[in-house]
Amino acid sequence: MVENQKSKEKSFNAETNIRKKIDYFNARYIGKTVNDCPIMQKSLYLEDNVYNFCCIGSKSIPCIGLIDEFMDKFTKEFFVNRYIDCFDELQSKTCRICENCAFLKKQKFIPLKYDDLYLKTIGFGTFHRCNVGCVYCGDITRNIPDVINISEVFDRLISECLVNSETQIILANGEPTIHKQFEEILSKAFNFDTKIQVRTNGLLFSDALYKGLHSGKASVNISVDSGKKETYAKIKRVDCFDIVWKNIKKYRETGGEVQIKYIIFSYNSSKEEIEAFVNKCLEANINYVVISAELYSLRHRIECDWEFGEKEFEAIFYLNELCRKHNIYVHTELYFTLEEQVKRFQILRNKIKKRKIESNL
Repeated sequence: MVENQKSKEKSFNAETNIRKKIDYFNARYIGKTVNDCPIMQKSLYLEDNVYNFCCIGSKSIPCIGLIDEFMDKFTKEFFVNRYIDCFDELQSKTCRICENCAFLKKQKFIPLKYDDLYLKTIGFGTFHRCNVGCVYCGDITRNIPDVINISEVFDRLISECLVNSETQIILANGEPTIHKQFEEILSKAFNFDTKIQVRTNGLLFSDALYKGLHSGKASVNISVDSGKKETYAKIKRVDCFDIVWKNIKKYRETGGEVQIKYIIFSYNSSKEEIEAFVNKCLEANINYVVISAELYSLRHRIECDWEFGEKEFEAIFYLNELCRKHNIYVHTELYFTLEEQVKRFQILRNKIKKRKIESNL
């Protein structure tokens, strides 16, 4: 009884503190034009050893804290404090976080509301083990132990009233379906009535995911990156093209949301490859394609023998055009403006050339 009373008092005090901070924060910016982002206030992404407000490919995305401190420090009040700190930093003329991100906008300040404090997106990018060996993936040589218990983190976020039926959980990086807690996480999300998206290579068929798709509580994003068996084997370094498409067709039978992802780079940017990919999508009755660009490895790994240039840009536009022609919805994951992308790729190309020259000296 005493313990319960203390818990209620603690919760009341925390809410009072948060409300006061929000009131003061709103008073400072009300009526002003500010740099703002629709993602930051509503998102939490856990990756490697940190958790952030987003996962967009900026050099310095806004960090909240270290994962190994998460269970000790993370509360709704802590989240609000870090959000306000980052928001303040975004207003500085010398700020470099979120620089050139397409989501960062100048707009009239929208007041923060306590009753609207929940996470729209929770991304768990903490899966590192995988059952394929994609050439562009930096995780293939890593055997990083699990640094967090995802189920416990989810419970913590629920207890802080940051999760509701509008929340979407994303399981990504590595291969989520082979994680020991995969089915437990799905079950917990379904029971709490949150939505969940699994980003997978599609090699391992999951009955739990199949049921989630059938119920409409889950969606799946499967990275195929090819239209032909030979290209698939070259990129994924396993000969499982037919198995993956068989699983895709089975998932699609549920009527649930099945997204097929195509990460473009020089290995798969030919017109023939793209046309073959769209034909496979049509065979499987796919109505949702995600187009992305291979940038990470080009930026960080000197041994890459692939490119991303003008031809690959043309491939993005061609795939987009072909999908729309066949009434396939397209989502393009290029988070910078087109002008900024061109500029970044030119800088990147020069940097890679320079690094390769220096490595041969």
